[in-house]
Amino acid sequence: MTREQLAISRFRALMDAAVDAIILIDCRGLILDCNHAGERMFGYSIDQIRGRNISMLMPEPFHQEHDGYLKRYLETREARIIGIGREVVARRADGVNFPIDLAVGEVLEAGEVIGFAGFIRDLTAAHRMAAALRAREAELQESRDRLMHAGRLGTLGEMAAGIAHEMNQPLTAIANYARASARLLQQTPPALEMLADTLGKIATQAERAGEVIQGLRGFMRGQSLPKQTLDLSQLLRDFEPLLGIESRGENLQVEVKSPDTPAWVKGDPVQLQQVILNLVRNSVDAMAEGGGHLIAIRLERHGREWWRLEVEDQGPGLDPAIAQELFHPFVTSKPQGVGLGLSICNTIIEDHGGGLSCTMSQPGQTIFQVVLPALRSETLHG
Repeated sequence: MTREQLAISRFRALMDAAVDAIILIDCRGLILDCNHAGERMFGYSIDQIRGRNISMLMPEPFHQEHDGYLKRYLETREARIIGIGREVVARRADGVNFPIDLAVGEVLEAGEVIGFAGFIRDLTAAHRMAAALRAREAELQESRDRLMHAGRLGTLGEMAAGIAHEMNQPLTAIANYARASARLLQQTPPALEMLADTLGKIATQAERAGEVIQGLRGFMRGQSLPKQTLDLSQLLRDFEPLLGIESRGENLQVEVKSPDTPAWVKGDPVQLQQVILNLVRNSVDAMAEGGGHLIAIRLERHGREWWRLEVEDQGPGLDPAIAQELFHPFVTSKPQGVGLGLSICNTIIEDHGGGLSCTMSQPGQTIFQVVLPALRSETLHG
């Protein structure tokens, strides 16, 4: 075997060992050679395509325009595919079009271009996989959309349950004040001055019910309501009559102890009243099962940076299993409870920069503690 024959043999072995198709053409675009991968890819044997124009492996419009591409490149050396490579469409022997990645290089002899070599990779499987991935992504997005919709429905359910829970408090106060008004009217003569005061309290509680709804809507949307500087001591004093009404039906006594000096904090008075009233109502419900007759509310300084509000009852205490998840949604020890009250209270206090916790000082004594950041004097006067 001559050296030239040996070189051709080695070149042929390299061609056929390649995974991708390799096709050699002359400067007129006529096919000179093709490896086995090219035969398998296009469905032609080399004998069927040798000497024919490479455009036979292309669909329109490339079929008619290919010779113009070669001529333009040889005249201008302006590369569009040759020397660059890109994704195009090819055509098999059965007439089926398929995507390929095509890279074309020059074949030189003595510095002159005598032909071109095309390196071709079939992208059919890659496109099929990409389409499957897009379909899978669409399915995942649809699943995410369904989960988000379910989440919105769940939030809507929590909001409805929360509104029902929180609205019960002002509505109960309105009912109690209305019964008191009826008794005042039955007196002889009617106690008109006290009646006017009681009707004013009914109006106040009706307004508070509207504020509760507005606050809960903002809460469920993740909005923080504007906060104002307020005195916790004064808030307790103003709120004490309603706390008494909450406990009167159970023959319980509510004792409130607060400092004589202002307890300045930054917060929303309606939301803080909701928290206090909810804690007192929980104590009333707990003590209805048996125990003492006193609910103690204490407001005191907690270090230099905090105010601490405690609500202590003498009920049966907490089930340790429930105590660990007391502030989670839908956790309750009440047969008719929905388990949202303490969860909402906890979120409100956290939104105020504080914390809500529960301890048992001794069997039968449950203490809920609310801590809120104290405003410094320079903040008040600044």
